[in-house]
Amino acid sequence: MVRRNKAQSDPQHFPNVSVFHELQHIRRVFLEGVPRITACEDFELWSPQLDTALAKLDNNLEHLVIVPRELEVYPERRAYWEIRVQRFLDRLAGKDK
Repeated sequence: MVRRNKAQSDPQHFPNVSVFHELQHIRRVFLEGVPRITACEDFELWSPQLDTALAKLDNNLEHLVIVPRELEVYPERRAYWEIRVQRFLDRLAGKDK
């Protein structure tokens, strides 16, 4: 059983590691000027599903840079990211449960 401290059980609490992670996304877009993957506004075959797929692709590519930065500062997050990446790879291989 995982015990949580009072701050972790508070729905208003946002863990420091999560704040750090989201700030890395903001840093890359606004400070480093990394371009985002999006659909062109006048793309004839546009659909909400395309927007969603491109947003997920962009986010996954961002994580290739952000997660290593996060692990440098919060090495205890390695197990968390290993589980997330394995789930993603399983979905790609059609092994999702």
